[in-house]
Amino acid sequence: MKKAGLRRRDFVAGVLPFALSGLGAIGAARSADARAVTVAFPMDITDWIPTLRNVPTTLSIVKCVFDQPLEMARDLTLSPALVTQWKWLDSTGQVLQLDLRNDVTFHDGSKFTSDDIRFTFHTHMKANPLALLTGTWHGVTEVETPSPTRAIIHLDKPMVLAPSELADIPSVVLPRAYYEKVGEQGFRKAPIGSGPYR
Repeated sequence: MKKAGLRRRDFVAGVLPFALSGLGAIGAARSADARAVTVAFPMDITDWIPTLRNVPTTLSIVKCVFDQPLEMARDLTLSPALVTQWKWLDSTGQVLQLDLRNDVTFHDGSKFTSDDIRFTFHTHMKANPLALLTGTWHGVTEVETPSPTRAIIHLDKPMVLAPSELADIPSVVLPRAYYEKVGEQGFRKAPIGSGPYR
């Protein structure tokens, strides 16, 4: 007696022709510009200034355009991104030194430096007290920039999770010079970062 049910071979034979016919529709969705990539995503970005407001579900899109100081692996270990090394300069978790890559540029060609870290985690944040970034980093009192490849974050109280927060939303780095040139609304219309896509 034969067992009733659908075999994998029958399923593939029945579905494959329909799947292949759909490839024409996929091709039609491609951009006319060979350098462009068309991406389907179930929701839109809430704000192209991701430090002000955003949601975790759009982080994958945000990370296409912007870089974070650190990355977090699946096993929750931290790894370098814009920051190559990090260490506490005190025993209380209030002074964090960041050593930065010197080979990163933003989409407009300007070089990423410690000035961009200071702008993102101090100047921009202080100007936007209700921003998403401020909720996490409100304890920053100063960001020193002793060199283009070093930033020192000073906190008003211990924040031992600060390195982990550098790998979490909304800790993306904004380009100070471009942001100040175009302003908040200009940046929303034409955002740039140092990520792989524009």
